[in-house]
Amino acid sequence: MSRKAACPVCLKPHPLDDSQAASVIRCDCGSTLFISPKGRLVATLQQDSPPELTDAAAVIPPANALQAITALDLAPKSSPTSPPKSKSANRKPTGDTTAKGNDPADGRPHQKKPWLAIGGIGSVALLLVIAVISFLLRDSTKSARAIDGKKSATTVSTVGMRTIRFKPGTFSQQLAKLPLPDADEADDSSIHVTSAEPPHRQATNSKATTLDQRSPFGGPTVKRVSTRPTPTKLRPRIPIVPVAQRRNQLDDAYADAFESYEAFTAISGNNKKTNRAGNEDYRQTLGETIDLTQHAYALAMHKGDLQKRNELCYLLTYLSFTAGHVIEASLYGESVARYGDPKESMTREAALIALAAIDEAALAQWADTEMPGELNQMRLLAELFEKRWPNDPQLDAIWMNLGQRFDAFGRPLDAADAYQRIEKKSKMYDRAQIFAGSAYWDQFVDEASEADANPDAMVKRLELARNLMVSGIRSAEQRKLPLTPLILNAKYKVALIGARLGNPESTVTWLEKTKTPLIDSITTGKGNKKKLTVTDEFAQNVFQLLYQAKTSLNDLNGAKQALERLAKVLDSDATDRLDRMSLAVVQRQVSGMLAGPKLSLTDINKLEQTLAAIDSDSDVLTASNQLWIAESWAKLARRSQTPKIARQCYENAAKTYASSLLQKDFPAASRTAALIRQAELLRLAGKIPDSLEIMTTILAKSPGAIEMQIQAAKSLEQIAFQQPSAATLRAAISGPPGEGRNSAASPLWGWAKLTSHLHRIRYSDKGTAKHAEQLLEAHLHLARCRWLLAGMTNDDAESIELVKKTSIQLSRLQSDVSGRTDESIAVWSEAIERLQKLLHPSTS
Repeated sequence: MSRKAACPVCLKPHPLDDSQAASVIRCDCGSTLFISPKGRLVATLQQDSPPELTDAAAVIPPANALQAITALDLAPKSSPTSPPKSKSANRKPTGDTTAKGNDPADGRPHQKKPWLAIGGIGSVALLLVIAVISFLLRDSTKSARAIDGKKSATTVSTVGMRTIRFKPGTFSQQLAKLPLPDADEADDSSIHVTSAEPPHRQATNSKATTLDQRSPFGGPTVKRVSTRPTPTKLRPRIPIVPVAQRRNQLDDAYADAFESYEAFTAISGNNKKTNRAGNEDYRQTLGETIDLTQHAYALAMHKGDLQKRNELCYLLTYLSFTAGHVIEASLYGESVARYGDPKESMTREAALIALAAIDEAALAQWADTEMPGELNQMRLLAELFEKRWPNDPQLDAIWMNLGQRFDAFGRPLDAADAYQRIEKKSKMYDRAQIFAGSAYWDQFVDEASEADANPDAMVKRLELARNLMVSGIRSAEQRKLPLTPLILNAKYKVALIGARLGNPESTVTWLEKTKTPLIDSITTGKGNKKKLTVTDEFAQNVFQLLYQAKTSLNDLNGAKQALERLAKVLDSDATDRLDRMSLAVVQRQVSGMLAGPKLSLTDINKLEQTLAAIDSDSDVLTASNQLWIAESWAKLARRSQTPKIARQCYENAAKTYASSLLQKDFPAASRTAALIRQAELLRLAGKIPDSLEIMTTILAKSPGAIEMQIQAAKSLEQIAFQQPSAATLRAAISGPPGEGRNSAASPLWGWAKLTSHLHRIRYSDKGTAKHAEQLLEAHLHLARCRWLLAGMTNDDAESIELVKKTSIQLSRLQSDVSGRTDESIAVWSEAIERLQKLLHPSTS
């Protein structure tokens, strides 16, 4: 059966089994150890279950082990330098005095053998004397090296006793030898006061709050919600009326068709345009004329008479369009335009009628609304018209109309292609270029909303959109055209593209440095003829874009002026909107700072100035929004370049928590949790007295709040490190003393009581993995504080006792963590080993 036993001098554990009953073991500290003939363990530290701790500094072994250690303690308590005395020979055994035969695990009957007991006691005494003499001889040979004056800390050792001394002024050096990981730095806040919602953001789309400012194209967008225009109602379709007696000779049929057309013209001239469709004679004559013309057209096709065919086809184009047969009219007109003589007027007119007919069909969404084939037919007719009459003055209007139709039906690339058919010499060129650029912008918005959007393609799309709109703006300026809503919107989009492409200089130029600066050309009120009236939303978007660009360029004064100018443009109730805009900018700044490099003091100051632009009494600063700001500061602290910058961030976070607690909408149920978090942030900011003041108030009412007791212990420890003395270290270990003779004890426990309390929780039914880690952390903090106090105190007895307790504590901890491979345990295990080496430098 294997087990462990500890050296009674240095407490180093040794593995044992039954086969070693008569063995002698040499410990690293120089002591000679043995196992009694009865197989009893002299001082075991390994137990099957953890004992209940009454003092968190020491893990108390079983009673027999303590008595055995006392029996072997040869040094008197009065003086660490007195010669050792042994009392073990005159002391009766106080452990398990039953013989081996009476052991329940041994089935043999009890047999009394007093001579064996006397011989065993004598052997024990003899071996102990040999062990002490050999240890003292070994210690004397190394005494010169153990008290080397060059060391800042010295260790004076005797059997069972050890004391530590730090040289004056070396406390910080000793502390640096044993850094402990700070769980506060690794975690985000464990306090969730409210749902961590981002602040309200005034933006044009729901994803604007998550734009990746470092994306080559400015991050994802939200796809446009494209709504098709409402279909128009087609004109009543006048039916074709068959003529009973039609002549079969081409010339006769040709004459009958034109004779009927003249009759129809006479009737239409005698009726008002609004009443023609309801006139029976009009409808009858038009229907018969179409029938006769179709008959004559068929005969002309059969005979191969191209001239008559074109004339009759032109007549059918006109008559069909008049009767509301728009698809037929477009097909007849295309035929004339394609095969007729372009020099004849009827050929060109037939093409124009065909375009008008198919345009009407497109507006009515004559076919499938999801596949606007009418627009494809219109494009085909426009290309045919351009080919046959390239210099026609109507050509630019045809392309402009087609582009607008494609835009309306949500086909921006087709629209852009149509707009770009308009040449530079045209008066429509500036508008066409702006429309084409806007179409490419719309296409970018749709494509960039996809998760797999190609960054290079998106950048090219943006650059093309920008170049086209700039071309249109320049053309309008050269022609000295007045500022129009179209040009105004184009300037805004060019500035927005500059921001997306990471060029804030371009954004600033297009908003305030052109011949007619955009920000100087808009107003939200009436009565100013020199400026264009825009909506409040458009004005806010413009100035917010300028604010962001100025902030990116580190022009904080310019950014502030942008907000001031916006306040003048908007009405008197614009303060709330300005505050919301500033809060949205704060959110973008925080996102960029968290994703970017380590933060400098300049970065922190910029964010502080942005927050300062928000009125402290603004309705925007709700409790939820302020908590978001506070936790953002805490996250930024962990990305700071220096500890000083981190402390400033933590201080800002604590101040924001204090402000949020004053809000009327702060939930009462979350107040205590928020105060705990505020105290923690104050501690991290170095504001220890303020932190302790909050914690003392809360713990006076709820002393069992473990999270806050941990924060309080860390604060007391931090005070001890900043103001090193035996008194401050005792306060960190046992809590601060009460003030006055009759004052109650402080509600701050300190590491000792906290560790004991955590021990009970950890090994109860309520214990969790979190409690286990908290217990381990508390043990290490307590051990470090006791080691430091052992080196600071002037009381040798206290120093010896502290070293002894800490040694026992660390041995037990080492046993608890041995064999565990979790990453979280590794750092604590290393700390245990370091502290053991500091306690026992002669064995390391």
